[in-house]
Amino acid sequence: MAALGWEVAIPSVLAGALLSFYACFCLSCAMEHMEIQGKRSFRFSDLSQHVVGSSLTRFVVTPLQLSVCFMVVIGGILLGGQTMKEMYYVFKEDGALQLYEFIVLFGMMVLLLSQIPSMHSLRHFNMVSIMLCFGYSSCAFAGSLIAGFSEDPPPRDYRIFGTQMTKTFGIFTAICVIVTSYSNPLVVEIQASLAAPARQKMVRGLTVCYGVALATFVPVAVAGYWAFGNIVQGVILLNFFEPGKFLLVPRWLFVLANVFACTQLVIYTVLHLHPTFERLEVMTTDSKLGKFCPRNVVARLFARAFFVVVSTLLAAMLPFFVEFSAFMGAVGYTPICLLLPILFYNIIFKPSARTITFWINYLLISGSLIVMILGTISSLRNIINQATTYRLFANV
Repeated sequence: MAALGWEVAIPSVLAGALLSFYACFCLSCAMEHMEIQGKRSFRFSDLSQHVVGSSLTRFVVTPLQLSVCFMVVIGGILLGGQTMKEMYYVFKEDGALQLYEFIVLFGMMVLLLSQIPSMHSLRHFNMVSIMLCFGYSSCAFAGSLIAGFSEDPPPRDYRIFGTQMTKTFGIFTAICVIVTSYSNPLVVEIQASLAAPARQKMVRGLTVCYGVALATFVPVAVAGYWAFGNIVQGVILLNFFEPGKFLLVPRWLFVLANVFACTQLVIYTVLHLHPTFERLEVMTTDSKLGKFCPRNVVARLFARAFFVVVSTLLAAMLPFFVEFSAFMGAVGYTPICLLLPILFYNIIFKPSARTITFWINYLLISGSLIVMILGTISSLRNIINQATTYRLFANV
């Protein structure tokens, strides 16, 4: 919101939810249509293979989806480490531990939970995850109001500074962050687990999903921007506290928000590990042997551990969450969660050029391409600028 301003930001946040919901609906319709034809899809890559063929799927679509999941894991571990660091410093303001140490600690927790056999094993965490989402969002919303109405509130300035180029790049960075916030690269995998009629159930599930997203994202975004103006940070909790300088909210509220966020991030990160694990295990395990035979267990253990360790190392080396989030949105979420679902729908159903669906879909496809290209440039530009300012393993 800080990069867009009040007039543009709120419509953009709401439009992001609407467009993402529409893309998920198109994907669900495409998946159901192919299943009626006897071509069932268990993964996004399966659906892609049915629609655009094996070559494009193998060399473009599958790498895109796996890269999205990989970047989500890096972002989750990074943000989890930040929440642990904030909890540590609120009790020990002169502490000596650095951000990368907390990232490693969070990565160790993810490493242990990554050995859960399959994504289906995580279904028991769903309601807990929703409650945690409401929990930390409520804390962030309340904290913003407390800070904004305090006797000594933070200075509020809603102007957007910088050159015209900086403002333009900031707009595309903001759009990519919005895309990242709402997108879900696992729609096909979720719908494949539903009993018939799957599409109707999926639409109800998406309605609940986006209802929760709007009920949590929008109040936090609006209250945070209102309270802190253009100095608001991508992680709103970081505006509440700076060691040795200020704590704008009650200590218990700050700690509770970080506990909720940290726990949710563990679930979120582990969930997005499984599509990559599935691909890794195809290459490292022997399908002729039993799933729990010693050879496959050891291979699975080392493959999963290696992937989590690499993700943790990258998160610790480049701890720039907002810029990284924008990069994820540009190169991963925009094509996987906006462009390709609508493109699949058009290829399968072939809407007539005389219908509004045809023009809406191709307008969205064109817009997604523009956001993908310019968003990638703007986010990489921001990451490079940050990298020239901070050293590797920076304690930001």
